[in-house]
Amino acid sequence: MNTAGIFRSLRLVIVVLLTISQVSAADPLRLKLSTVASNIRSHAPVSLNVHLDWASPKLLEGRLELTCYDGEKLLHRNIESEVALLAGDRHSRTVLPPMSLASDLTMLTVNARFLSDTSNYDLGSFELRVPVFWRRSFVIGVVMPDKLARGAESAELGQALRLDQLSGNEVSPRELVSIPSQITPGNLRSSGLGLFSYDVLALTSPGFKALEKSQLDAIGDWVEAGGSVLVIIDDATSAEQTRFLNRIAGLPGSAAGEYIGSDALPPGAVGDQSGRLRMYYPGLGRSVILQAESQTGATVDLSAATAHLWKIRNEMQLEFHRTGSSQQLTNQLSGSGANQSGSGTNGAMNWQPGNDDYDVLYSPLQQVRLDEMDSLTTILLPDDVRSIPLSVVVVILALFLTAIVPVDYYVLGHFNLRRFTWILLPVVSLVFTGFTAWLGNAYLGSTDYRTSLEFVDLTTGNRIIRNSRFEMLFTATQKEVATELKQSLYADVSVERTREVDKWDSGRGMMTSDIAEETVDRTDQSNDAASSLYEGNMPTLFTVRQLMRKWSPRVSRQTSLQTERPIPQFDLDDIRTAWQQSSDVLANPAWQQSLRDEIQTALPESTVLLFTQNRVLDLTRGEELPNPDRPSGLSDTKHQRLVDLVCKVCVRPAVGFFSIASQISPNGAGDFEDLSILDPNDAGQLLLVIVTRQGNDYVVFRRVYHKGS
Repeated sequence: MNTAGIFRSLRLVIVVLLTISQVSAADPLRLKLSTVASNIRSHAPVSLNVHLDWASPKLLEGRLELTCYDGEKLLHRNIESEVALLAGDRHSRTVLPPMSLASDLTMLTVNARFLSDTSNYDLGSFELRVPVFWRRSFVIGVVMPDKLARGAESAELGQALRLDQLSGNEVSPRELVSIPSQITPGNLRSSGLGLFSYDVLALTSPGFKALEKSQLDAIGDWVEAGGSVLVIIDDATSAEQTRFLNRIAGLPGSAAGEYIGSDALPPGAVGDQSGRLRMYYPGLGRSVILQAESQTGATVDLSAATAHLWKIRNEMQLEFHRTGSSQQLTNQLSGSGANQSGSGTNGAMNWQPGNDDYDVLYSPLQQVRLDEMDSLTTILLPDDVRSIPLSVVVVILALFLTAIVPVDYYVLGHFNLRRFTWILLPVVSLVFTGFTAWLGNAYLGSTDYRTSLEFVDLTTGNRIIRNSRFEMLFTATQKEVATELKQSLYADVSVERTREVDKWDSGRGMMTSDIAEETVDRTDQSNDAASSLYEGNMPTLFTVRQLMRKWSPRVSRQTSLQTERPIPQFDLDDIRTAWQQSSDVLANPAWQQSLRDEIQTALPESTVLLFTQNRVLDLTRGEELPNPDRPSGLSDTKHQRLVDLVCKVCVRPAVGFFSIASQISPNGAGDFEDLSILDPNDAGQLLLVIVTRQGNDYVVFRRVYHKGS
């Protein structure tokens, strides 16, 4: 072999050795990222299983960084709390905020790195199938022990609870899917907030018995906050399981009831089946307890129970109770309902060309933004913060042009001093700039503000079951603002309408990728995500860092199951007793005045509203307000805009998916969808709303009542 050949061989060996050394340096740390459920719920937190495999005997300390992209658009950045890795596999759970994609042909890209003091490890990219913004993707969690998790019984139960199977016709999966996901007890979170990724939970009898007390408490918290659960039981239940069943049946915590056989189940809602199946309204949620002869409820018709769990509107549920099916629901889900042209009984879609009430939709079931959200920042801005009037801006501009043109030409010309023009122009510019800045501070202020609109949901004994805080940050200078949160979910809120009205040919059946010249981001997702950094582990303990722009308000939502805000001392339990005895009491002026006086004694200057069947009573003014299901007119005052927003939030207009359901399970998203808690067509529901102001914050206390619960 000649010298040149020897050198080529040595060079090849060196390259191979370098490559092997680089691969071995990267191999010790590997990441496996997967979703907890087989499907991701739309507009809900994304729960991920994180497996870090460290194949080195050395101790490695650092933090996992996840960066999420929709194409090139940054949606989320998260750096978890510091962890110490020893040789072996470390499993943890990560919760990301709600995210939606702009096209159904793309996937969410998650770039992962592990950051340590010595070096950073690139752990690769992962793709997740996150729903496109206009598709309804629902998740049904079926709890079954490990050894039975793949059994036919759990699969049959999950299929029986699918929303789309309630329709006699096929439902397009482009618009709505409800997918069962089998969960083992060990994979179920012991936190109510950790269950916001599910719409419905089904606890099989073996799965129910395998759950620990902390998991039962978490499910109870979630159900009272608006979730839906089906529990299959047999004749043997422990004391902890009995307390849980009492709780999801809406019984007070002090009730001792024992569930021994079907006769011991307390009465439930309409549609109970010969003692074997009971339906309840615990807090804001729904529950079904099924007394099964075997380990499965396959022998029981679950159609009415499924409609109950999905909070289907009352008129459709009554059809299920009478006939076992609902033609209205079938028409809505299959797209053959009359309301597709805006003439249905609910007036649900209203998506005719030229109709400005609602934007034309990609899907008749997609999320529809409330017009009243446009006034949220105006409501939350303090009274002493005002924008500079356009007339003032015009006057300043006119004076500036006058100073630099006529004054410069005639005055300096009169005194033969035009050689000072180049001095006068920058001086006048500086004077007007300083005056404009001073005027801006006078109108907008030089103080930072943190104000909020907070919805506090109560149940028996004024116990808090959910707290939803919409907080606005408003800074006088550009700065970074840190918000520390504990046992909360966080999501940015898009308060500005970013979508243009779609073309008529972008309706049912069209994908976003099929629309010519698609240039507008229609997800209604906040563009502020790129300047937000999450540090820590949501929802346990984390910090959100935001880069704020001067005089640019930003709104976020913080969802928790408790609040530090003091709860007024008034008795709201007597309302249900009086109402159940006679519905006529709601129209009694003496009773209305007594209720208003009791509430205003604890909360002076508060507004008291009562929502009943297609009626909204303002007890403060003694008048009836317009039905929230109809478009509201323009409001002149901040208080009127606030009341309009609260009414639309509590009773969602029958548009989109809400033409089918009156409520969805909690998701903590940056919108008001999961805050709808009343079916206006159900005479068996009553909602009390108290709107008050505490400092710079607005607080809305809510209590919903159900007859017979």
